Amino acid sequence: MEGAGKLTSKKDKQVSNKNLYRLALKKNLQNYLNVSKPIYGGPEANWIPPGYRIINDNVSERYTTQKAKKKAIADMMEALIGAFLVSTDYITTIKFMDWLGLDVIPQYEQNIKTPSVLRSGLSDTMIDISSEIQNFFTDHAFEEIENKIKYTFMNKGYLIAAFTHPSYVNNRLTQCYERLEYLGDAILDFLVIRCVFVDHYKHVTPKHVTDIRQDLSNNGRLSYIFVSCDLHKKILHLSPYLSNQITSYVESETISSKDQSLDIKLAKDIDKWADLTAPKTFADVFEALVGAIFLDSGYSLNTVWKIIEPLLRQYINQSVKHPNLSPIRSYFENGGQRFVIEKPKDSQGNFTCKAKLPDKSEVTGYGKSTRLAKYDACRKAMTKQLFKLCDELFEKKDENTKEIFPKKNALLFGKKDIFTSIWYLYQIHIHSKTETNIELGFIVPSELIELPLFHDGLLTIKVIFIKEINYLQKRSLFEQFSKHIFENVFEYTSFDFNIQSSTFKLLPCLLTSCKEIDFDRMLNICHRQNKSIEHPSYLSDTELYTVWYLETKPLVCYLSNISPTKRASDRKTNTQTYADYYQEIVPDVHIEKDFLMGTMKVINKIKISLNIQENPIKSSEQRIYYYPIELLHYAPLNQKDFQLISRLPPLLVRIVQLYHLERLRKLFAENLKCYSFIKSNEVNFKDCLEDYMQIVS
Repeated sequence: MEGAGKLTSKKDKQVSNKNLYRLALKKNLQNYLNVSKPIYGGPEANWIPPGYRIINDNVSERYTTQKAKKKAIADMMEALIGAFLVSTDYITTIKFMDWLGLDVIPQYEQNIKTPSVLRSGLSDTMIDISSEIQNFFTDHAFEEIENKIKYTFMNKGYLIAAFTHPSYVNNRLTQCYERLEYLGDAILDFLVIRCVFVDHYKHVTPKHVTDIRQDLSNNGRLSYIFVSCDLHKKILHLSPYLSNQITSYVESETISSKDQSLDIKLAKDIDKWADLTAPKTFADVFEALVGAIFLDSGYSLNTVWKIIEPLLRQYINQSVKHPNLSPIRSYFENGGQRFVIEKPKDSQGNFTCKAKLPDKSEVTGYGKSTRLAKYDACRKAMTKQLFKLCDELFEKKDENTKEIFPKKNALLFGKKDIFTSIWYLYQIHIHSKTETNIELGFIVPSELIELPLFHDGLLTIKVIFIKEINYLQKRSLFEQFSKHIFENVFEYTSFDFNIQSSTFKLLPCLLTSCKEIDFDRMLNICHRQNKSIEHPSYLSDTELYTVWYLETKPLVCYLSNISPTKRASDRKTNTQTYADYYQEIVPDVHIEKDFLMGTMKVINKIKISLNIQENPIKSSEQRIYYYPIELLHYAPLNQKDFQLISRLPPLLVRIVQLYHLERLRKLFAENLKCYSFIKSNEVNFKDCLEDYMQIVS
């Protein structure tokens, strides 16, 4: 029967980053990883609008591919397993892991039996063995353990094995605790993480969860709990060295608190890193006890948690507020350098450890072992705050170590032939507490998988199928409108519009309240390009204008409530009228001197975002400009349309992401054939957690 060492080796091989990466490639899952945040404009832009193709091969890789380390892909695989766990149940999660290629299901599943802890050659079915185990159990008064933990074992052999040290040769019935300890360690880690994740998920980050887990499951912490419960007296061993360790630890000031209740003992020093002098055996037996309960209860995690949760609850609550980090870990995370252990021991029998700091100074620690000396040195360094974070300790990013794979965000019906009359019309329904907008839509050459609701900040967005349309009848207007939006509004001029060759086949449109395509409105918007203003009376504070003669073509808005107004014939300087001033700048344009000029403010470029403020048109400066209407053109969109269209790029990114995720969900469902990965009508993490709480409660 394999020991803990071989089991650890097998487990590590299965869940290694290398193996998870290999399995991801085998199932072609790496393409679903979203590595970089979409950047819609500027020199670092990485998003290509629908219907366009890249004409500059030198930058094409940035738009069509993404780079990620193998570890990132392995992390994604672990996250998928976690998503299954909170969305379904343990059985489905195990089946998913098996589908991935992880060795998690025994070969002969129908004949699975609870693992035996009897020594080789003995059998649980032997009547005389059962009686011998009962006698051994009674002789060593192990019922006291059951009374303390408030659990009665069906198979007493599990409890005996959990408290048998490898040195105790007098137990000829069961194995020692090593295999149970290996199992219990994994179960304890999982239960602590599950508790923190479910009960405190709003307040903790993944790093925070790791810190809490390390604080709650370290040897010193578990040993203190174990001795506080007075369970150390039941360990079966024949080791003089262990006897000395137990005596030294139990009689220390930290532990020797007689006549105190268990609650008071467990509340002591919960805000400190656990004592390091504790024998590791205590923690091992505690974990073995966890494994024993798990096996005896028929693999019931709920039963295990009901027993150990009261022992850990105060530590969990404290650790969520402020995790107690290992001094050695804190030392290295804050720039500490290597240790130097001096031998032999000093006159008092202590080891000496010198910790070198980034500023070349040293801190000296002492302890009865090299490990304790290291902790003492690190604790002193952290207490005195002798060093700061050292950037050199962080891994430098190396682009050569990253893998390149396609972007799913840039792929939607890339191989579909557009020269078909039937396209599919969808509405983008945007809802919040202050608005409901149903004016945005799009058409695609193939029908989408039904997409669930998705939330973005305060907005709820639903993609709704409307009907089939004849694309070829209005093809020119669809393409003209798309080009106007992406080239004139968003200024994507470095791409070539070619819907047939594009890998992102989608065309935006506007809808009426009756869910019909608003062709008139789309055509009017297209006609705004370079459209001049016929008379000052046409100026409106709901519009946007562009100063066409300036190279940057700034957007300006009209201020109708500002007085006094000015005419082109008014004086700008002592020697020039406004008409003379602008006539010199733009000599080919005739400026009517009797016309009122537009009272304008330059505005900020509209930010591409889903969560547009109610009044997004803001001035970039307080200065007021006066422009003759001959120097103004209508902007590509008015203020209302700008507010709506500015949401389009991030909306399309999310829709394409959701489309590929739904395809992935469908792939999982078809292969497992036994569950719905998420609620089909809505994507909401809180609902997933509520479902999960029903499973574990």
